[in-house]
Amino acid sequence: MKKRLILLPLIAVLVPAASFGARASTAQCQVPYDNHDAYANLAPKTQDIPAFHGLQGHYAVPKTHQPTTLVVMFHGYGNTSNSWVCHLLDAAQNHNAVAVAMDYSGTGWTGPAADHRGWFVREGAEDSIFAAKYFLQKFPSIRNVEAFGISMGGNASGLAVAAGAKRPGTNRPLFDYWVNVEGATSMVETYLEAQAVGATGSPFAKNAVADMEKECGG
Repeated sequence: MKKRLILLPLIAVLVPAASFGARASTAQCQVPYDNHDAYANLAPKTQDIPAFHGLQGHYAVPKTHQPTTLVVMFHGYGNTSNSWVCHLLDAAQNHNAVAVAMDYSGTGWTGPAADHRGWFVREGAEDSIFAAKYFLQKFPSIRNVEAFGISMGGNASGLAVAAGAKRPGTNRPLFDYWVNVEGATSMVETYLEAQAVGATGSPFAKNAVADMEKECGG
């Protein structure tokens, strides 16, 4: 099967969350941008699955335990899988999908956990490929696998799709669809943009420059 790529225009990532809540009420799961971490305990964690050997992330499974779709979500810069928790729950509850989001190994390398620093897109791609293969083997009912990335997650998800990974035991591509929402698909362009904004004194942009340099070896 040929890969089918879906490139979306620039749209907001944070959609109204009224339907979210496979494990939480609407009031609990509304994804305020500045407090994603408040929802960290609403979905199970991948690090609690022995096969993941400590790789951190979140996932959600539909009550049917017969999912037809697997959605692998890739977070943006300064975020973690916590940012996807309500979306994971929605995918499982309302779309009969297994949904998983990884934290990208190395995230938070500066020390303070709350800053979620790092541009670890290669690591995020590898972690997410591992997760996708795990859930495919766990749920043979899955027919379609989607990579869904936002911002920096567009970079990580693009690398995951481009890696050429195959479904376990087959020659079929691991991912059927790539959804790239305002993705940082040109790292050179994003780096130059961050440099320009950093020159105005933005700490966020300066951190992004440093983190991209770390990922690329300086």
